[in-house]
Amino acid sequence: MGDFFGDIRFHEPTSAWYQEHLQLPFFNHYLKGKGAFDAAEATVFLTGSNE
Repeated sequence: MGDFFGDIRFHEPTSAWYQEHLQLPFFNHYLKGKGAFDAAEATVFLTGSNE
């Protein structure tokens, strides 16, 4: 789940992390009025170092 793009393997579940830490809190805060959404201005994934 989100650990590859074509032939490139990330060896990390990048999609699951994105959904759990960014997408779900964003929708809960702005659509449901629940919880806080305090995310960085930009979030990146460095494929070479899996960070």
